[in-house]
Amino acid sequence: MQEKGTPAAGREPVVTTSPLPVDRAFVVQLRAPADVGGEVIAGRVEHIASGAVARFASADGLIAFLTSVVSPGATAG
Repeated sequence: MQEKGTPAAGREPVVTTSPLPVDRAFVVQLRAPADVGGEVIAGRVEHIASGAVARFASADGLIAFLTSVVSPGATAG
């Protein structure tokens, strides 16, 4: 089990000086089995601030939803 605050195996820690904005918070639920490295990924994503929900069947679908919600002028829902 990974300790809180430590990077995943093989990854460098992300250092940031800016706060994490609440309007960019998401819950991502993955279907099993998921092979994130191989882009075999499906599940559900919810934008916390707006409540917008989407199902996705690929990494591209997940990224498209995230992008649509955080883009300037986006109206999630």
